[in-house]
Amino acid sequence: MKGSSEHLREALLDVELARQREQALRLESESVAMCLSTLTLASKPEQMFAELLRVLKLVLDFDEACIVRAEGLGVETLVSTSSIFSKELRHHRDMLVRLKPAQPLAIFDVSKLLEWNNQSPEMLPKVKSALYVPLQGSPPTSMLLATSAQQGHFRQSHVRRAKRLSFLVSQALERASDQKKMMELQQQLIDTARTAGKAEMAIRVLHHLGNAMNSISVSLDQLRENIQTLPLPRIDDIADLATKEPKELVDYLQNDQRGKLVLPYLNALSGAVHRRLDVAHATLSDLDEQVQNIARYVDDQNTRIESVEHFSKCDSHELIEKAIAKAKQDKLKNDIAIEITTPEAISFYCAGFVLCDILSELIANASSALQRITTRARTVMVSVVHAVPDSICFIVEDSGPGFTKQQLDALFTPDYRQGGFGLHDAAIAARRLGGSLSAQSDGPNQGAIFTLTVPLHHAESTVEK
Repeated sequence: MKGSSEHLREALLDVELARQREQALRLESESVAMCLSTLTLASKPEQMFAELLRVLKLVLDFDEACIVRAEGLGVETLVSTSSIFSKELRHHRDMLVRLKPAQPLAIFDVSKLLEWNNQSPEMLPKVKSALYVPLQGSPPTSMLLATSAQQGHFRQSHVRRAKRLSFLVSQALERASDQKKMMELQQQLIDTARTAGKAEMAIRVLHHLGNAMNSISVSLDQLRENIQTLPLPRIDDIADLATKEPKELVDYLQNDQRGKLVLPYLNALSGAVHRRLDVAHATLSDLDEQVQNIARYVDDQNTRIESVEHFSKCDSHELIEKAIAKAKQDKLKNDIAIEITTPEAISFYCAGFVLCDILSELIANASSALQRITTRARTVMVSVVHAVPDSICFIVEDSGPGFTKQQLDALFTPDYRQGGFGLHDAAIAARRLGGSLSAQSDGPNQGAIFTLTVPLHHAESTVEK
C-alpha cells in the first residue's frame, strides 16, 4: 500500500512537471509568435525594441532589461525599461567581450562581478542577479541584459529560454540597422533632390535675369540709335543764321530761295525731334519697368528664401488668386478659364510663399495639358476643403487629356518637367510643409485631379514652431 502511494505521488509530480513544461512551452511559443509579429508590424526601431522587451519579460521573468551594443571603449544603450541603465552600464564593455556567441550567462550574485562594483547606490538595491544574452557577432557586438532584485533569480531554465529567443532580438537589431541605412539613403536622396532643386532654381533665376538684361540691352540700343540720328548738325547750321544782323536775317528768310525753306524745315524738324523724344521716353519707361522687374524678382527670391520656414496667417482664396496671377505671369495662357469653386475662404497658418509656388505649378501644369484640347471647353477648377482634422486640401482639376497608370508613375520624377517649379520639386516642397501631393486620373481624355494636402496650423502651435 505504501509503495502504491509513493508511485501515485511520483506520478502526480510527473504530471505537474509535465503541465508546467507545457505551460512554459506554450508561453514561449506565444512569445515567439508575438515577437515575430512585432518584427513584422513595428514601424520604428524604438517601438520594435520596446515591444520585444515587453514580450521577453513574460518568458524570462526579469525586473528590468536593456539592449546595448559596443560603442568605442564603452557600450551604448539602444533601449531599456529603466532610465538608470543609460548611465550605469559604461563598465560592461569587458563583459560583452567575455561573452561567447549563443551562450547566455546567468549571474547568481552580481556583487561578485567587478562590473557591478562601481554602480550607484540607487541601482545596487535593484540589481542582485543578472542574465547576459549575447546577440550579434563573434565576439558579440551587442547583448541583452536582464536583471532581478532577487539574488539567484536566474537559473538554467532562463538560460535555455534566452538562448532559444536570442535570435529574435538579433533579427530586430539587423532590421533596425537596415532601417537606419535605408533612412540615411533616403535622406541622401532628399538632400540630392533638394540640391538639384536649388540648382534648377538658380538656373531659373539666371534665365529670368538674362531675359530682363536682354530687354534692357535692346532698349539701350534703341535709345542710343535715337540719340545718334538726331539732326543736330543742321540745327547748328540754322543757329549760325541767328548770328547775322536782324535785317539781313529777315531779308534772307523772305527773299532767298533757300531762306524760304528754313521755317518749314524748322516745323518739320520740331515734329521729328518730338517724335524721337516720345520714342526715347517710351524706351526709358521700358528700361525703368525692366529694372523694377529685376528688383521685384530679386526681392521675391530673397523673401521666398527667408520665408521658407516662416508661418503666417493665410486666406485660401487670396493664396489661390496669387497662385493664378503667378501662373499667368510665368506660362498660363489667357484662353484657359480658371474657376475657384469653393464659395467660402478658409483662414489658416502656413508658409505662404512655398504653398503659392506649389499651387502655381499645379495650375500652370493643368494649363499646359489643356493646350492639346480643341474639341471641348478648357477649364481649370480650383477648390479647397477641410480634410481629416487639422488638415486642408487644395484640389486642382482640369478637363485635359489625363494620363495612364504608367504616366502617373513618372509625373513626380525629376525628369518630368513642364518648366518652372516642376511637379517633382512641388512634391518635395509639400513634404517639407508636412503634407503631401498626389495625382489621379480615370485614364486618357478623362482629365486629371491633383490634391495638395497640408497641415492646418493654428496660431498657438505656429508661435511655438
